[in-house]
Amino acid sequence: MFKFDFGSIDKNIRNAWIAALVAAGFTILLMLLPCIGNGLTSHVNIYQLVDVFILLGLSFGVFKRSRICVIMLFIYAVLNEIYIIKIGMNPSLIRIIFIYFYLQGLIAIFKWHKTAV
Repeated sequence: MFKFDFGSIDKNIRNAWIAALVAAGFTILLMLLPCIGNGLTSHVNIYQLVDVFILLGLSFGVFKRSRICVIMLFIYAVLNEIYIIKIGMNPSLIRIIFIYFYLQGLIAIFKWHKTAV
């Protein structure tokens, strides 16, 4: 049979939910940065706020080793990157790195569930 290294599985799962928390933190920072000196209500974008809550919720699900949450997190990040490219912006290396961590977490959670039975 296959021998799984649970240390790397746990590490990849941890990296995935931490990456989602960092992405949520970056979004909060970029959302609040224009508000310095101008007032909070003048620049808060509701879509960025929704993005933060989605990332926080999915990162908690990945922390709890939810397959659905890690799939949704990965698909959400890929679709977000496709949308960014579609509207004419360049792909970002940081977003691609986040997608890499999400993919590693996705693989690790499925391995974890396969061996946990």
